[in-house]
Amino acid sequence: MMQFEASPEVLLATAFFNTIGFMGFPLIMRWVISLLHTVKGRLLRRDASSLWYIINNPRHCTTFIFPRKQTGLLFRFLLLVTVIEWVFILGFNWRGYLAELPVSNFAKVVITLFQAVCTRTTGFNALDLSQYNPGVLVLTCMLMYISSYPMTVVMRSTNVIQPVFVRVFSTSSGFLHHAKRLILYDILWVMVPFLLVCLIEADQLNNDPYFTHFRVIFEVVSGYANVGLSLGYPGEAASFCCKWSAASKVILLFVILFGHHRGFPDRLDQAVCPALNPETRNAAVYHRTCADTREDEGVITARPARGEDML
Repeated sequence: MMQFEASPEVLLATAFFNTIGFMGFPLIMRWVISLLHTVKGRLLRRDASSLWYIINNPRHCTTFIFPRKQTGLLFRFLLLVTVIEWVFILGFNWRGYLAELPVSNFAKVVITLFQAVCTRTTGFNALDLSQYNPGVLVLTCMLMYISSYPMTVVMRSTNVIQPVFVRVFSTSSGFLHHAKRLILYDILWVMVPFLLVCLIEADQLNNDPYFTHFRVIFEVVSGYANVGLSLGYPGEAASFCCKWSAASKVILLFVILFGHHRGFPDRLDQAVCPALNPETRNAAVYHRTCADTREDEGVITARPARGEDML
């Protein structure tokens, strides 16, 4: 995207679509459904009960629309991390790398905003990351690492199955519980590949001044986050991993593959669980199909004591 440095409108439009295609998707979907509910129910005076149900029970219908409270938290987190990185990129590079760009100050502000958005989404480059302030590079690496945490944690923490007949209460479905599990799981898939690549590429790490440990871990984190940012290599129009051996590239492929699946539900999700016919009276069928009763996850299942409770 460096060809569009002098086209702020292109960068702003791309940044917007990058956002709503990733972390902003639950926000825009809830807003669209709420708008349709208002138009159909209040303006057109037509039945909008299905839209009302989606708004009030989003996790019964899909994995990517959340209740109002969690949607608000997601929006605040997205705004916070974007502003923080934007300020860091702009502030710590304004008199350095950004001062050398042959564009207006307004274009520089837009370019840094675009770069702050792309850190957690598509990995487009409007700036040469290797020219960043070193501290900003560390911040970029950290934000790539946590890129999918907000949506994944919210998705898993709101996956509480509560059908008409059976209510399942999980003591391990809290926000902090899932955040801790993700952090421990991700450390494994970042540090072990980083260690293996360093062992394989030991000669280049010792002899090549451009082949550094930070470039290696930046590449691994970028691959695991499925972002695609890279510090590159001098004289090469490709990612830094182009200088890796075949064995290191295979390791990175596995890192990318497993990182792509870290944003999925960690168990059977209520949004894809087959619903029973309301006339069905056998709650045990639903229980065996949808409820996870493993004791290690602290799940407690309560069934109705009388047949009338299932009506």
